[in-house]
Amino acid sequence: MNTYLCETEYIDFTNPHIMEKVKDLREHSTDNLDYILQAYLFVRDEISHTWDVKETIVSKKASD
Repeated sequence: MNTYLCETEYIDFTNPHIMEKVKDLREHSTDNLDYILQAYLFVRDEISHTWDVKETIVSKKASD
């Protein structure tokens, strides 16, 4: 399982911007289940996805 949880060039979850968002989501969550919900809603509602915005450029990094 550790192979799938490692940070990579493209999955850069220790990027300061990502870490700040994680901290913010955690601080505004009541418990772990609420944190998971808040993270899901953030990704669903706040991150522009290629198909949703009819873009041809695909992000290659989590922090981009």
